[in-house]
Amino acid sequence: MPGQNLQCLKQDSRQGDVDTNVVQKLETYMQGFISAINARNFDLSSEAWSYTDSSFKGEAERPPGASHLAASGMSDLQSNVDMFRFMAEQYPDYHIRIFDLSTEVDHKAGKATMFWNGETSGLPGGMTFPSVGMCDFKLFRGEEWRCTSFRGARGPGDGVAEAAVGGL
Repeated sequence: MPGQNLQCLKQDSRQGDVDTNVVQKLETYMQGFISAINARNFDLSSEAWSYTDSSFKGEAERPPGASHLAASGMSDLQSNVDMFRFMAEQYPDYHIRIFDLSTEVDHKAGKATMFWNGETSGLPGGMTFPSVGMCDFKLFRGEEWRCTSFRGARGPGDGVAEAAVGGL
């Protein structure tokens, strides 16, 4: 992504060699997910979201204030994307940046894990919070990598102070 200042640490945990093609592919998928959120592309049939598996489970953010959305916890892709849509609608400047990615590929098991550091900005009161995340990928039919899970943690607080949410 232009301007993202991505620094990628690439390693293959089984073979001891760098598998640049797989790592680059998976990191491109992650950049696509973030770009889609920042561009307000919440259409699950779009290319950005096509790299997730139907079994995907992600840790959705805690809905700020009064929300019809489910509480935090592992949920399907639609629920996760709905949370990002909610955040974007409530906070038009909502934006996610990734500073660095580290991807480990286990070819023998057909799995990969990606760790990232970033920040979420555009929240009430100009708040910006650091965040970290981890995504798991699985190789299907020996040829197709798909994201199967996401877990994240945000820096101080939960990202949205109750006082800032007000009458939501």
